[in-house]
Formats: sequence, structure tokens, C-alpha cells
Amino acid sequence: MTLCLDADANPLEPTRELRGYLDTRADIDMLRWMGPDGNYSVVVRADGLPLAWRIGDGKPRTPGAAQIVLHRGELIRLERTDRTATGALVGRDVMWSIVVTPAP
Repeated sequence: MTLCLDADANPLEPTRELRGYLDTRADIDMLRWMGPDGNYSVVVRADGLPLAWRIGDGKPRTPGAAQIVLHRGELIRLERTDRTATGALVGRDVMWSIVVTPAP
């Protein structure tokens, strides 16, 4: 099982795209918002990867675009939605990406 600590979170800055892999069912990637508090457009891409992402409100969100309020230091958690599945690991080699820009 992959252990992920808040202190291990990768910094996420405005307009800078981050990418990564969730290459095991237990893999969790944590990001820490480094921009100022405000309203933002968040775009998460994960074509073929069963992924959900969450911020502090705990609400699971699917890939695509979302308008949300982010606070400096807030954690964004990316995880697989097939954590309890068995068999072949779908999307093991699929990269996720996230970019945050100011909301229009």
C-alpha cells in the first residue's frame, strides 16, 4: 500500500500544469495549492484512467473542468476510483494532468 503524507504533497501553482501516474490501486497523489485564495477554474485530464479528485470539502469530482474556491495551502487529492477492483489494472500507463487558472 502506498503511504501518502500531507507533507509529501507536490506544490501546485497557478497556470502550471502538473502530471503524474496512479500506477497502483492504492496510489494517491497529493498536491498543495500554492496560489492565493480565490475562485479558480480547475481542469483535470485522465483519459481512460478511473480517477476522482477532492479538495478540503471531501466531495469527489471527476475529470473535466470545475469552478471552485481554493485557499492557499489547501490539499488536492487524486486517487483511483477502482481501488477495490480485481483483475487487470485499467489505465496504469495513463498520465493524469491538472492545471488551475483564475476563474473568468
